[in-house]
Amino acid sequence: MVETEPRSERVNLRATKHQVEVLRQASQLAGLTLTSYILSTAVTRAELEIQSHTYMNSEQS
Repeated sequence: MVETEPRSERVNLRATKHQVEVLRQASQLAGLTLTSYILSTAVTRAELEIQSHTYMNSEQS
């Protein structure tokens, strides 16, 4: 994920201790900060979800 603009929005979330530990471990393995890891994986998943729904809706038309 290449960032071309400064981060100006904030997203707050709650997680269990286990969820945070898993995310921290994965981010370290990926060589990313926790924030960068969460954002990159969430945005990638969101883009795939949007593409999937867009494709499904175009097939139904």
